[in-house]
Amino acid sequence: MNFFRQFPRSFWVSNFMELFERMAYYGMYNVLALYLTGQIGEGCLGFSKQSTGLMMGIYTFFLYMIPIFGGAMADRYGYKKAFVFALSSLSIAYFTMAYTKSYYAIFAALMLVSMGGAVFKPTLTGTISKTTDEKTSSLGFGIYYMIVNIGGFLGPLVASTLRVHNWSYVFLASSIWVGLMLIPAVFLYREPGERDAKEKERHGFGHVIADSMLVIANWRFMTLLVIFSGFWIVFFQLFLTMSLYLRDYVNTLPLLEAVKNLSSALHAPWTAALEHRISLVAAGTIRAGEAVPPELLTNLDAGAIILFQLVVSRITSCFRPLPAMIGGIAVAGCAMFIAGSTQVVWIVLLSIFVLALGEMAASPKFLEYVGKIAPPEQVALFLGYGFLPIGIGSFVANTLGGTMYSLLEAHRITPMMMWSVYGAIALVTAFLLALYHRYIAPGLTSRPE
Repeated sequence: MNFFRQFPRSFWVSNFMELFERMAYYGMYNVLALYLTGQIGEGCLGFSKQSTGLMMGIYTFFLYMIPIFGGAMADRYGYKKAFVFALSSLSIAYFTMAYTKSYYAIFAALMLVSMGGAVFKPTLTGTISKTTDEKTSSLGFGIYYMIVNIGGFLGPLVASTLRVHNWSYVFLASSIWVGLMLIPAVFLYREPGERDAKEKERHGFGHVIADSMLVIANWRFMTLLVIFSGFWIVFFQLFLTMSLYLRDYVNTLPLLEAVKNLSSALHAPWTAALEHRISLVAAGTIRAGEAVPPELLTNLDAGAIILFQLVVSRITSCFRPLPAMIGGIAVAGCAMFIAGSTQVVWIVLLSIFVLALGEMAASPKFLEYVGKIAPPEQVALFLGYGFLPIGIGSFVANTLGGTMYSLLEAHRITPMMMWSVYGAIALVTAFLLALYHRYIAPGLTSRPE
């Protein structure tokens, strides 16, 4: 019981809402491209890949840009109101996606998802920051990050089951999950910290914009955001380069055979299905790299975080945030070199696990650090800016990853050379963050200079 009593009720209520919000989002997002581009006869929408790419690109861009204003709105109008607005927007957006087939209606619904998510994200992390202290912040953000990955792990599994029956069920389920979260948001969540709500609201939305723009003048904080983008450039290779690498260069049949042997020893009912898949690989019907679907292997990252995040958080709680972040990014860099060292499936899986360890140390500590350096009345605003590195990293990762993989396919570089580029980015990021820690961070203030 002491574990739960370390944190106030709003901490647990917000994490409970986060679990279902992430289940709803990842359940939708992981099948979105399939639904938008799939054949109409199969219940999909049949949009072109070009128009789908444009839609998803714009939607993702705004998803990571709007939190700047979403955080400012939460600080200005209150966290409870922000949660209610965000959850209502998300529920309406997902419901719309379940029952509309129009390209522009889907586009509008996705933009509403980005708006709701952009308010929800900084409000949630702002709550975590305001409901923890020096002793509990590391564990608190570790719990939050574990909850994010539980939702991210479960959402796609549920969505894959629902879409077999009807694609609309995926979006309807997402709508129901976030809609139900309005109950704890309204009746159980309490505003963290003290605030003069009437005084803040009296200044109006103009001050929300002014507060958001003022942070940009804080060159020390903006430097931190740019440097930390390097970590996300490396991390997002998990979903691009690693998926393709597993499919095209790694023989995953030994892993499938090991699972089949274990299943057989346990007399599991799915042993016959595994044996059939092995036979299809042997016949050439399924590629050796797809003996085990790549997306299941990359999901090892989320699984590892669910199992080990609290342990890693306990360890990193002994360190100040910046040194822990530096160490985590360096570990992520080592994972890249491990991935490039061989095409043996077990070693590649080890690299994914090592990347997860680095992520567990770096990402929660980054959010913890941003929450600590923010002025008390602007915590959500600063944490809203904290999502900018994800957007920058995602954009650069996709551009760089596509270029590097094309060079690999053209035999102009080797796998080790490709992965070494990502490893070098991680190590340079860690080095720059160490310089930041030594020369810039000590003077960081909330005021522009």
